[in-house]
Amino acid sequence: MKERVALPSFFALFKSAWKTYSRNFLNLTFIFLSAYLLVLIIKIYQYTYATFSLFGTPDYYNHSSIWAVVAMIIGLTLTAFSIPALIRVLQKRDSFVSAYRYVAQHLVSYLWTTALAVLFYEGVNAIIVPILILIPRIVPIKLWSAAMSFGVYMPHLHFISLIRLILLIPIIVLEIWFWAYPYIFVVEGKRGLVAFIESKRYINPYFWAVTGRVLLAALFLWVITAVIGLLSTPPLTNYLDFILPLFVVPFFVSFGYELYSSLKDVLPEVAQGNNQSGKLYWIALAIIGTLFVMGVTISVIYISINHGFTLR
Repeated sequence: MKERVALPSFFALFKSAWKTYSRNFLNLTFIFLSAYLLVLIIKIYQYTYATFSLFGTPDYYNHSSIWAVVAMIIGLTLTAFSIPALIRVLQKRDSFVSAYRYVAQHLVSYLWTTALAVLFYEGVNAIIVPILILIPRIVPIKLWSAAMSFGVYMPHLHFISLIRLILLIPIIVLEIWFWAYPYIFVVEGKRGLVAFIESKRYINPYFWAVTGRVLLAALFLWVITAVIGLLSTPPLTNYLDFILPLFVVPFFVSFGYELYSSLKDVLPEVAQGNNQSGKLYWIALAIIGTLFVMGVTISVIYISINHGFTLR
């Protein structure tokens, strides 16, 4: 039996990621800024004109219209499509123009692959939502109320029950399994289901090692941003949440690239092997996700029509 090779430590990966990020700083920053600009403008506008709730968080929606929501969705979509451009810079050291030319050439296939990821997550949601609906009807109401009273407070989400956190575990596992698919898409040229199956094959032998390193990187970056927020002075403090992603996201992608490269080095057989097996299971999950999205969409349209939905 082949002995499993250990992945580089978190600190070794962080050091490599910093070197890669520093070397490509301008390209990475300008690529992400070009995609994130619309989101940045909307967020700053909403924050500037927002009122504040009792929890101290801005109530953005008091000053948002349906058009702002549509613009935000477009902005977030553009931001998502900057990820393969960032990876392309890390892989090939492409210029700004070359990186986006690559994205434009592969836009349809990346859109399809990303849509497939969404359908997988929605397929899991389609299983979780009925459970949340059925459990209160099965267990005694007092027991359900007591169970729902245990939980944690999370920023922007406020209180979230422990039961809902537990039911989120399948989605979190799916996120970790499919974490490497954008890197596989760009570096190896794999598309659709093959990219997801290969990502899972990379992650499975090192599931906890990958999870730990990604969480440590996220925690480290969160601590840095929190410290910067504490040390800064108004009015900059109020806008740091919107400005810092310009630097944090490209660095996090750089860290992910180093981690993916390490997995590729220790598991060369994954890229060379057969990644077609197990497709039927994932196709079934995507179909369930499609039906779930269609059902939710039809329900929202029906409710909106019957309750006189209007655009502001």
